[in-house]
Amino acid sequence: MRTTNIDMNHSVGFANYKLSIAPKVDAMGMTADQVRENLAKQGKTLRQHCEEININYRTAQSVLNGIGRGKYGESHRAAVALGLKEAA
Repeated sequence: MRTTNIDMNHSVGFANYKLSIAPKVDAMGMTADQVRENLAKQGKTLRQHCEEININYRTAQSVLNGIGRGKYGESHRAAVALGLKEAA
């Protein structure tokens, strides 16, 4: 059986598989990595920080990982509280 490895930085046939994962930044918000770095500098875990600012840990985790978009509702409140975006 023949296996093929695809290099994600080269085009294969007509499709270009080059991946570009850039952090999304709102006008005045921090990136998820910056939020994580700030928490590490403070010596706090995400769970501890969530308890302090009274937001759901799972929601904050999903917003930081890019699963929750933070557009409305609880995910929006979490994104604002974490500093990912400004309050609208």
